[in-house]
Amino acid sequence: MLQKNTLAIWTVDQRLSGSATLYQQHLSSSELAHAKRFRFEKDRATFIIGRGILRHLLGYYTNKHPSEFQFEYEELGKPFLEDFEAPYFNISHSGNVIIMGFCWEQAIGVDVEKIKSNFDVTPLAEQNFSQMEIEALNKLNDFDRDRGFYRCWTRKESFIKAKGLGLSFPLDEFAVSLDDDLSSEVLQTKWDIKEKEEWQLISYIPADGYLAAVSVRDTSMEIEYQNWTSFKG
Repeated sequence: MLQKNTLAIWTVDQRLSGSATLYQQHLSSSELAHAKRFRFEKDRATFIIGRGILRHLLGYYTNKHPSEFQFEYEELGKPFLEDFEAPYFNISHSGNVIIMGFCWEQAIGVDVEKIKSNFDVTPLAEQNFSQMEIEALNKLNDFDRDRGFYRCWTRKESFIKAKGLGLSFPLDEFAVSLDDDLSSEVLQTKWDIKEKEEWQLISYIPADGYLAAVSVRDTSMEIEYQNWTSFKG
């Protein structure tokens, strides 16, 4: 079970999770309709599997059936539950990896990205990173620059998702570290110079070729890592 003051991080390898047909039985009619709007079959399967596992884990943490949950959606499309007996949660996927985070006390944000090295990261960094982050990225050698970009991207994405503001939040108003895969922290919050001290920023490698990050506004939170490998029934 999910304990108080604990953040549970689940990693899903979609290739090992089973067919999408195993999960769709618990989805709502609106979720199934949403899945059909995806152009490619892989994207449809990812949505169904991700939402199905999310429902199973919420059921696991609340002793409810996976089909019972009725999701509400924020303006930017982030799902949530208007249920005081359900934990906060967030979900992200890239390539074959899906990650999910659950916590009772605080809203959280998660992000995972498959690392690509077939493009120049500089223009995207200049558009989305703070000056402090751009300078740190430019200090890395060519070999490390791609990883540094994804370290920064996943951490910033998880942070704004935890804040609940999406990409409308000014990305140059805060800064995160990017010089190490596993060691991470919020370095700067311009709107409140002390707020950076309130955040725990977790980075980890969910699979070879991927980087992931989780943000929560509570530095005392204990982290629990779990892997979902097959359909639980």
